[in-house]
Order: sequence, then structure tokens, then C-alpha cells
Amino acid sequence: MRTSFIILLIMLLLVASLAIFSYLQNIDLKSRLNSTEEILKRTQKINEEMEGKLEDLKERNERIRADSISILNQNNRFQNEIKDLKDKLKDAESKLRKTQQALQQVKSELTDLKKSSEETREALKEKIVLEKTALKETLANVKKSKEELLNKINYERAIYHYNLAVAYTKAKLYDEAIKEYKESLTYNENNPEAYYNLGLLYEEVKDNLQKAIWNYTKYIELAPDASDRVEVERWIRDLETELEDRGIWKSPGKESKDNKLYKGKKESNIGFGEGK
Repeated sequence: MRTSFIILLIMLLLVASLAIFSYLQNIDLKSRLNSTEEILKRTQKINEEMEGKLEDLKERNERIRADSISILNQNNRFQNEIKDLKDKLKDAESKLRKTQQALQQVKSELTDLKKSSEETREALKEKIVLEKTALKETLANVKKSKEELLNKINYERAIYHYNLAVAYTKAKLYDEAIKEYKESLTYNENNPEAYYNLGLLYEEVKDNLQKAIWNYTKYIELAPDASDRVEVERWIRDLETELEDRGIWKSPGKESKDNKLYKGKKESNIGFGEGK
């Protein structure tokens, strides 16, 4: 009887142990399940954020691609126009050579004239004077046409580099944009908008305030009637004050810092087009 009681007690202990073990395992599984669900939620949130960033990148790439296609189309048009102008220039140079050859022929005839009789000489002399006058006029017209063609080629090149600089600015390729604005000014140094945009890039991107001041000043010189003249002049004074504060610039008419006005955000409002 006692032995049976002990065996029963042992069995009860085993059953209790198994129940406790099963309970503890269930608690551990629930804990792991909760942890796994939390990880899944965080992973899903990260995936959603990554998908949002990927969509933003896709939109930006599409905008850059559209700008690039626009520039390429303009570039092809400009290249064709430049080729046509070069062909016209070659034709003008050919006419110029022919005119010079004709003039040389007239000089040769003038030499032969000296050997002819007086009567023939006078008639030929009058003819030569008329031909020489006509040839000089033709030569002057050819030279003028050549200059006009060269000016037009330079104008087209200035537009091309200016628009390319605008595209680089929109794509945030600022070093390339500065290079193209400067290249545009080598063909047309009287474009105020190119100086304005260079001023913005040197101030806002490069932190080169001296170059920014120089370009803003050129903008005002070339566009004295600009609607934003007063605002740009204020920018220049503020930049001079900032340079003086840095110990780089000594402005003859320094403003008090208390009177310094907020400039606001500066943005280029120049887009693609036929240039300025």
C-alpha cells in the first residue's frame, strides 16, 4: 500500500513537472512570437519608407531624363544651324576668293593698258574704274556677310552653352553649370542673366562671396532698368558687410548690422529659351 502511494506520488510529480514545462514553453513561444511580429512590423515600415524614397528617386530621374532629352534636341538643332552657317561661310569665302582673283585680273589688265594706245587706254581705264568700284562694293558686301555669319554662329553657341548651364543647375551639377555659364559669356559677354545666375551659384553653393558680388555688379551694369535692381543692390551691400565681418572686405559705406535687411531665398527664374 505504501509502495503504491509512492508510485502515485511520483507520477503526480511527473505530470506536474510536464505541465510546468509545457507552460514555460508556451510563455517562451508567445514571447518569441511577439518579438517576431514586432520585427515584421518594423521591417514592413522600413520597406514602405524605402519604397517612398525609391518613388522619389524615380521621379527625379524622370525629370533629369526629360531635361536631358530637351537639351539633346536643342543641341541637335543648334548643330544643324551651325553646320548651315559654316556652309554659308565657306560659300562667302569662295566668293571672296573669286572677287580677289577678279581684282587681280583687273590689275593685270591695267598693266596691259599701259602698253595700248591712248584712245584704247582711256576707254579701258573708264571700264576698269567701273569694274574696280563694283568689285570693291562686292568685296565689302562679302566681308560684311562673313562678319554677320560669324556673329550669328557665336550667338547660337552662346545660347547653347547658356541653356546647357540651366539644365546642369536643375540637375544640381553646379560645377558643370558654372563652366557652361562662363563658356556662354565667351560668345556673348553682354548677357546679364548669365552673370545673375553665376552670382547665385557663387553665393549659395560655392560660398565665394567676392565672386558673387562681382557677378551681381555686372548684372546691374548690363541691366540697369531691371525690376529687381534695388533688391540685387541690397544683396551686394549685405555680402560686403558679411565679408567685412569675416575680415576679408572693407566697405567704404558700411551698413549697420541692425539695418541689414533679410534678402529672402534667391532663385534663378531663367529657363530654357533663345538666350538673353
